[in-house]
Parts: sequence; C-alpha cells; structure tokens
Amino acid sequence: MSVLAVEKALQVFLAKTGSSAMVLKGEWGVGKTFVWNRLIKNKREIIARKKYSYISLFGLSSLNDVKRSIFEGTIPACSAGEKIDLKEILTNVSDLQDYLNRGFRKVIKATTDAASIPYTKGLGGIADSLSFASVSDTLICIDDYERKGASLSDRDVLGLISLLVEQKNCSVILLSNTNENGEKTSFSQYAEKVFEYEVVLEPTLPETLSLVFDEGLESDRCCIQYASLLKISNIRLLHRIKKASDRLFAEAGPIDSFFLNQISQTLILGIWSIFSNDSKRVSLDFIKGYGRDYVYVSTISKDKRNPQHDSFAQVLMEYGYKYTDELDLSILLFVEKGFLDLVFYRAAIQNAVEKEAYSQSTLSLNQAWEKFHNSLHCDDIEVLTSFELAVEECLDKMSLSQLDSFCELMSDLGRYDVVDTTIEKFFRIWTSRNEPVDKSILFKFPKNKNLNNSYSDYVKANRVVKSIEQLVLPHAEQRSINEEDYLALAEIDGSEFKRLFKTQTGSYLWRCLEHCLAYGNISASSRESQDAFEKIFLKSYTVIQEIMQESKLNEVRLSKFRVYEEKYNNLVSKV
Repeated sequence: MSVLAVEKALQVFLAKTGSSAMVLKGEWGVGKTFVWNRLIKNKREIIARKKYSYISLFGLSSLNDVKRSIFEGTIPACSAGEKIDLKEILTNVSDLQDYLNRGFRKVIKATTDAASIPYTKGLGGIADSLSFASVSDTLICIDDYERKGASLSDRDVLGLISLLVEQKNCSVILLSNTNENGEKTSFSQYAEKVFEYEVVLEPTLPETLSLVFDEGLESDRCCIQYASLLKISNIRLLHRIKKASDRLFAEAGPIDSFFLNQISQTLILGIWSIFSNDSKRVSLDFIKGYGRDYVYVSTISKDKRNPQHDSFAQVLMEYGYKYTDELDLSILLFVEKGFLDLVFYRAAIQNAVEKEAYSQSTLSLNQAWEKFHNSLHCDDIEVLTSFELAVEECLDKMSLSQLDSFCELMSDLGRYDVVDTTIEKFFRIWTSRNEPVDKSILFKFPKNKNLNNSYSDYVKANRVVKSIEQLVLPHAEQRSINEEDYLALAEIDGSEFKRLFKTQTGSYLWRCLEHCLAYGNISASSRESQDAFEKIFLKSYTVIQEIMQESKLNEVRLSKFRVYEEKYNNLVSKV
C-alpha cells in the first residue's frame, strides 16, 4: 500500500472507539515508525483513547520489562508524538497513587515511599504489577518487534497484546518487518487470533523520499535527485543524508547551484558507500582516489585491470561522478569520521568556486574542443574558426597546458603561423603582468617545442630569486631534489650555508645538515648537475668544520658527520 493509503487505514484505527489490535508491516527501513509518529502527531485530535504509550521492544527480555515500559511511556493522547519528560512520569506515578487509593488502601502504607520514586523500575514486583494494573483506555504502539530479547517469546508478546485489548480496553498497533515475520511460525500461528487486520507499507521511492525531503528547498531537491539515482529507500539512511546535508549547506553559506549539486552528489555517494547494504556499493577508498589513485578504466590495458575496480568505475560513471577533488574529499571525510573539518571544507569550497569561475571564463575554449572531439564531419573551417575566436577571447586566462594543447593541434594541422603568433601574444601578456614564474611548479613541461623554448626563455628572464631557506628546507622536509633549486644552491656563498645551519633548531637543523651533505653521495647524469652536487657538499662540510672549531660542545654535537671526511678530502684534492 502507498503511504497515503496506509495513513487512511491508520486514521480509521486511531478514531475507533472499541478496543482492537492491528499490525503495520513493511520491510526494514521502509519508514513504518516515521509514518506512524508523523500521523499521531498530526492527528492527535482524532485519537479515541485518553492516553498514548509508545514502546520499543529493543533489548527487552521479559513481560515485566514490557509492562513497565508501557506504564512509564504513557502520556495524555493530546501529547501523542511528543517526547516523554519528568512531568509526564510524575503524572503516571500520581495516577498510580489514585488507583491505589481507590482499590488498595491497605497497600498504601507499604508502597507510598516507593511509589514516590519517578522511575518505577526500582519499585519491586508488587509495584510493577500495580503500575500495569493502572493501564487502561490507552493507544499503545509496540515497535522493534524483531529486536526483542531472545527470552521474550512471540507467545508472550501476543498474549500480552490480547490481554490489553480484551481486558484493558486498549488499542494496540504492532510495527513489524515483513521479511522477518514470514519466517516466524509461532508468530503466524498466534497472530491471526490476536490482530483484526494488518496493513503493509510499500511506498514507491518518490513517496519515501518525500517523507524526508522538502521539494520546496533547492538543497533537498538535489538530495532527491541523487538518492533516486542510487535507489536509496531506507528511511534511516535518508534521515542521515538530510541531517548531514543540512549541516554542510549551513556551513557552506551562499553558493551556486553547481556546488549544491556537487555537495549533494558526493555526500549521498559517501553515505551509501559506508552505511548501505547494497551489493553494488562502491568502496570509500576507491571513491576517495577516483581520478587520482584510480584512473578511468578505459585508459588501463585489460591485463592490468582490476575487475572490482571496473565494476566500481561503471557505477560511478552511471551515477555521473567524474572524479574526486578537494571539496569531495572534505565531504567524504566528514561522512567517514562524523566530524566536519570546517577549515578544510570552507577552503575547499573557496578553491572550487575559483576553479569554476576560471572554467566559465574559458568556456568558449572548452566548447571549441568539444566540436573537435565530438564529431567526424569535415568541418575544418568551422572548428578552426571556433578555436581562433576562443583563443582571442581567452588567451589572457589560458594556462600553459591549455596553450600547449592548442599549439600541438595547430602544429598537427600545419598552422605554424598561428602557433608562433599565439605564443608571442601569450608571453607578451605574461610580461605585462610582471608575474615571476617558478618552473618547478609545473605539472609537466610544454610538449610543443616552440612553446617550451619560449617558456624557458621567459623563465630565465623572470627567474624567481630564492633564499637559501627556500632552496633547502622544502626539499629537506620531503627528502627531494629539484634541478633548478640545486643549481641555484650551488652558487650561494658559503657564509649563507653557515647562517642557515646556525639559525635552524630542532629537527629542522638536522634535516638541513643531512640534506646538504647527502649531495656528496649522489651521482648525476650530467656534468653540470654533478658539479653542483659537489659544490653544495664542499660548502656544507667546510661550514660544519668551522662550526665544530667554535667550541668543544659543537665538536661533540657534529662529530657524527665525520663519516663524510674522507669524501670531503677526496673532492678537495681534485679542486
């Protein structure tokens, strides 16, 4: 039955004046509890009973536990759907005392002190019996039937429901999983004698999504879109998604619809990956590395492919997930750890906004490439015209790699004149900006020979002058070397090495010393690099010797570096 049909059936049950029992069935996570709680909160005025009690059988292992829970959870019907508080508990105790005054005056003296305790669990067996005896004219919802304690049998629960209906003038609804009760023969045996009828909740996916998300909110519409793609119908997962998305959007501030979609898409994918039981779900590690550690499968030869990764990639492609960037990673970590790193998240959003702005500014160039890649028609003039117009519009915003791709295409088409003219205009723009360029930050050098030569000339003319700290510390930390940096380091005066070593402290000091001396153990393929390595080593060890002579303490501190002395003497003898 649809949600609407189930709610109509439940309203009839709520308004019924005679005592009765029914079952609300549905698969696990379909939203039975949510639908019930929402209905009684919105339709309190039609409840025929004076009182209402909701209990969960989760972990309850005896009938006394169940009876006590019914009593403690009882509230006026006009408050149905609200959380029970101390005031309601005290009201229940007061009602129990009235019950005792009416029928058990001789017991009052023995139980008055105990009955004044708000939680009846500590009252003992007599008070438990008396408290349950006061239960009547109550609408009772019994939830989590399949999670009851092992020692609490089907017969016990159904017998209690029968007693409540037949002797206590109560209306009882049991929430039960269809996929569970079909296997319980004892339940089936007794259920038909206890319940008047059953209602099965079988909502469509759109109905389930509408229980959680508000289509009037753009953020919720995004969640509906992506939850639908993954066919997420479990109400608990959907509530988790709703809660997390509200947090992410609140912390993001005003953002474009493009990022609303990205945040929703990644959040739902992450929650589905971690918390869903779907056999097709993609591992979180794969998602984190998608587009970085794990590349698109068509780029990998068949003999090297991982079948599981092929399957994961296919799911992500069908879902429309292209790759994982910093913003995606910040969201996935939030889902995984349950903690939102606001600094990382907001920085990732800012970075993504800047990238999208750049993408929009070079949109015409992307469109020109689409014309080139997405058609085999002989439309040379149209494609070339698109590129010419795009480059004219975007040249001041193009990256070196974008220009490289354009130059390679024009060279393949024999348009060397266009290549030379475009490169000249490009570096004229860069020169006007007076922006220093560090060649080491490039992901890769230009493939086009003319562009590579022009860029090298530009770098030489606008070389970044780095301090010795900039040339040493990053590489000492990462245990790396960079050609441009070590060539520059080799030309720095020995006094700067001494200043560097004497101003560093802690782990930085020893990393600096070890990094600079390590050049003495490296063999280079070119003479220029080998000379640079030897210069750095000689200057470093010469300075260390000078510092060792300054005091006995420094001599002891630096004595471990004497292992380089033979290497040093051999190089000095060659100079």
